[in-house]
Amino acid sequence: MRGQFIWITSSHLTPGAGAHERRTAAHHGRRRPQLDRYLIGDATKLNPEQPGVVIRVEKEEDRLGGAAAVAMIAAGFGARVTLAGVVGRDEPGRRLQQLISDHGIEPHLWTDDRPTTWKQRIIARGQLRPDRCDREVTTAISDHAARFCQQFLSVTCSSFPTTAKGSVPRACSK
Repeated sequence: MRGQFIWITSSHLTPGAGAHERRTAAHHGRRRPQLDRYLIGDATKLNPEQPGVVIRVEKEEDRLGGAAAVAMIAAGFGARVTLAGVVGRDEPGRRLQQLISDHGIEPHLWTDDRPTTWKQRIIARGQLRPDRCDREVTTAISDHAARFCQQFLSVTCSSFPTTAKGSVPRACSK
């Protein structure tokens, strides 16, 4: 099992009817919850050691990335979102969990010994530099973590409303 799951529920007014309608969606994909880190500053001089510039870092920002970014966007539109996935027992994992909570996303996260996926980017003078540092483990998650995420998918899919044609979302049919 390589994918992570996002469970989204939103309530909105149906145009013209004036009644509340609940919409639910499940997303299953290969993207995992990750932390995106940005180093922001200015290019101050040419690097004397190799071709390139030296960036004087003025601030750092942590943002939700991967499946967590998808969940954040849905939550921003007013959806109730549950995010299932795996994070590490490390500082990036704790920061990722804090950001998930700050955005009103309900976490269903397995904490594991593998490191949390994070990607670091550099922004100089408002432009994203082509360099990026990735820290991620690409091997399959543990059997315990897979069962934890599968349990989430089983529970959510059993309560997932069927469409008029009687079908369920593709994520639930896997």
